Amino acid sequence: MSIAEIRNQLHLYINNADEDLLALLYKIASQYPDMKQAEHSFSATDMAEFERRRQSRMAGASAIFSLEEVMQKLKPEN
Repeated sequence: MSIAEIRNQLHLYINNADEDLLALLYKIASQYPDMKQAEHSFSATDMAEFERRRQSRMAGASAIFSLEEVMQKLKPEN
């Protein structure tokens, strides 16, 4: 099972869970070290790349696509 499938399955469990299951899942997750700092942070390199991309977009040097356009590009050719 892929990580994406596991995430989706866990979302289903959580969305349909009773109080006991939610309490159990919460206890497990709260003991996991990485969950205590769920806040995302970006390095200076990441921020510089974001700014470079933003400037490129603002200058019209890069293109953006709608979701429909991206999905069309991803479809395999017959």
